Amino acid sequence: MNVVFINEFSFSYVGGVELHILNLGRELLKQGAGVTLVCRAHRKPGGWQPSPEGFRIVHAPRLRDLYAFLQSEAQNIDVCHAHMSRKPYALCGLLFSRLLGIPTVFTPHCFYPSPELGKRLAKRAYDETLSRLTFRLSNRVINLTPRDQKDSLERGMHAAKSRIIPNSIRLSPLQNAQPGAFREKHGIRGDFLIHVGRFAKEKCIEFLVCNHASFEDLGLVLIGQDDGQLENVRQLVNSLELSNRVYMLEKISFEDVYSAYREARGLVMASRNEGLPTVVLEAAVFGAFTVAPRVGGIPYIIEEDKTGYLYDWGDSSGYVACVRRMLEGPARIDAATRDMFLEKFSWESNALKIAAIYSEISSCSTESAG
Repeated sequence: MNVVFINEFSFSYVGGVELHILNLGRELLKQGAGVTLVCRAHRKPGGWQPSPEGFRIVHAPRLRDLYAFLQSEAQNIDVCHAHMSRKPYALCGLLFSRLLGIPTVFTPHCFYPSPELGKRLAKRAYDETLSRLTFRLSNRVINLTPRDQKDSLERGMHAAKSRIIPNSIRLSPLQNAQPGAFREKHGIRGDFLIHVGRFAKEKCIEFLVCNHASFEDLGLVLIGQDDGQLENVRQLVNSLELSNRVYMLEKISFEDVYSAYREARGLVMASRNEGLPTVVLEAAVFGAFTVAPRVGGIPYIIEEDKTGYLYDWGDSSGYVACVRRMLEGPARIDAATRDMFLEKFSWESNALKIAAIYSEISSCSTESAG
């Protein structure tokens, strides 16, 4: 089985979508598949840059480069799997693949809303036209959550194409991670909360900073790559005189992140919307609770009081109350609850389900050609 992933970016930048592709691809490689990532652009290097051992990376910046690659490799490609909603590059990858007789899979991940009227109208126009075409060109659609599936149906997806397979994590690297002295290494004093995610508008990190003044003697560690908002967050921290309790770490290793989960009192989030954030799953491996807004796919993975605490997006008093409940409750997720939770969200099992979809549509394509 030879699988081609199509995504806007390569692994020089690792956001949630790129991490999804990386971990799924690693499991497929373990199964003996050939895995290629075709990308349009390399973002500015920085932060996490994992080694994509076994992956073939193809840089195709122009659409004609993308078509030329698919055309030259068509006889050897069993499935083309495109990622991310509202991306013309993914749409063209699906279109070119269908023209060349290559079976297609599409994972939208998330349909981010926008608070700005102009952007909302642009997204609506895209969804009414190009999103519908994207779904038509897909033999199968992998939705991460029921909410993601509902959003896709509203944008023209046929229900029969959909399979719900959640975003997942590779358990073995996290479970085998060795403890590290995170506080000592990064100069962090006392107990702390963590946020792991890009410094981007949709992550609403400013909300976490503004509300952190409610917690005395508690640190807040912000871990992630700059996606346009790092300097704004830094200025806000300084203006609120929280620089002695809020730490910004842009470039640290995965091992350090794992140590942060292990030592933190909990993970906090404030995103305007999310698909199925793997950071919640990663935190759970180390028994850490999550406080997060009730948006997107988050309620699908957080069970109130058992694996985390939910509040209404933008509700400061609700957020503060949830954090206080977490701090006053059990220090760690119950082991039995954690194990059942993680069993549902492991790549070790869910990659097999995706591979079965690849085999199904590849077989159908071969039979049709014959």
